[in-house]
Amino acid sequence: MTMVLTILQLISAVTVTLVVLFQSGKRSGLSGSISGG
Repeated sequence: MTMVLTILQLISAVTVTLVVLFQSGKRSGLSGSISGG
């Protein structure tokens, strides 16, 4: 059961990270978001 919860946490963390990257990438470009712009 613990393993299942850990996997779910990892998947949701990666999903949230990708969503944030894609949203900021659409707005100002990936290089801009990485450099803090």
